[in-house]
Amino acid sequence: MIDSHCHIDDDKFKNDLSTVIKSAQSEGIQFIIAPAQNLDSFMKITEIQKTYPNFIYSAIGFHPSDVAEFNKDSMKTMSSLITGTNIVAVGEIGLDLYWQQDNRNLQQSMFEEQLQLAQEFTLPVIVHSRNAVLDCIEILKNYSISGVFHCYSDSKENAKLIIDKGYSISFTGNITYPKAENLREIIRTIPLDSFFLETDAPYMSPQIKRGKRNEPAFIKFIYDFVCGLKNIDREELISSCEKNIRRLFNL
Repeated sequence: MIDSHCHIDDDKFKNDLSTVIKSAQSEGIQFIIAPAQNLDSFMKITEIQKTYPNFIYSAIGFHPSDVAEFNKDSMKTMSSLITGTNIVAVGEIGLDLYWQQDNRNLQQSMFEEQLQLAQEFTLPVIVHSRNAVLDCIEILKNYSISGVFHCYSDSKENAKLIIDKGYSISFTGNITYPKAENLREIIRTIPLDSFFLETDAPYMSPQIKRGKRNEPAFIKFIYDFVCGLKNIDREELISSCEKNIRRLFNL
């Protein structure tokens, strides 16, 4: 198994990170992709990578919620850092129109600058698109890059549109929530080569661990849940997700 999206630098892991990593490895997780939310976040991930080489891969980017920290020097710094050996994507980037809409123009400008960076370095993007899937697709059409819409929680119609445009979808523990039947129906109907799985830890704990801190080891619950939805065995799903992740992130 692979956890394709985990905020391993989050403060919720600072007191027992080594235990969290060992638990993940004991469950058979091959590696984790850790997206940054800003430059401080990325530097924390880089330090963690030194202790766990070849187990943690990083993505560099500014989350839309961190737009206030983005300035004229940010792109220069990102460009200089992006030559790092374990950077596999630009992310987590995109638009969040759920929490805040009055800074939409700033979010969009930052998103577009980072898309340009990804295109320049031929890197895929990890897209955050809360209440903004169609907006993100409209912007992405101006760039020749691949990517994944992570923590998908939108409609079946938009999922089809994402796939038809050549992008991937990633699902988290929210698919196990009682009110998420729409997401379960999407998973039942989309092809195996169009999606993969993530924890988004320490957030989005699967239902069986609801109310507790999420962690990479819990991805096993998501895999097992999807196996039931797709009526396939775990090895087939693991193989499919690994192939899709490695293809997108060039691993």
